[in-house]
Amino acid sequence: MAKTQKEIVAARKEKVEKRIAELTEQGYVKKELSANGTKINILAIITGGVPALIMVLLFALLHGWQKFDEMNYMLVMILYLLSVIVHECIHGLFFAMFSKDHFKSIEFGIIWKSLNPYCYCAEPVNKLQYMIALLMPGFILGICVGVLGIIIGNPSFTTFGALNMLSAGGDIYIAYLILKNIDKKGDLYLDHPDKPGLYVLAKN
Repeated sequence: MAKTQKEIVAARKEKVEKRIAELTEQGYVKKELSANGTKINILAIITGGVPALIMVLLFALLHGWQKFDEMNYMLVMILYLLSVIVHECIHGLFFAMFSKDHFKSIEFGIIWKSLNPYCYCAEPVNKLQYMIALLMPGFILGICVGVLGIIIGNPSFTTFGALNMLSAGGDIYIAYLILKNIDKKGDLYLDHPDKPGLYVLAKN
């Protein structure tokens, strides 16, 4: 019988608590960097929406608004919906590269109430590794595709990139929380089991 979302989260919390307890014994101190769902959704619109808007405006400045008439709207929306899953796969790929147990540490799933796919990493990584895994989907699907669209004058690429920058808004906000946090070399970063955010395990 398949586990419910509540059971999956409970098992994840148990593993996280055990991992944090092990690190605490090694002299680490836990600090939480997270936000509730409503807050991060609002902030994500800002942090992802601003670069998305800049991308669209830059395209229009260089190629004109009328160029968007050439866009294949249906294709862009289909590819964007598929990219929501690819986004999480990119998170998982990079977290797996940095984790001790690789893909054994990665958990993919879908929150059925909101139809949101997710990627969760059960192993702590260092700051640079966490930031790379966190921001790489927005960089690949958003910046790279969007900038390519601006360079070659392709409105479909640019719109696809802008939509993916919007999707990466939550990741950008979490990156902001990490950069704002005062930390030091040797700190570890561990995904929060049930909130948008993470734990910072600081060496005491």
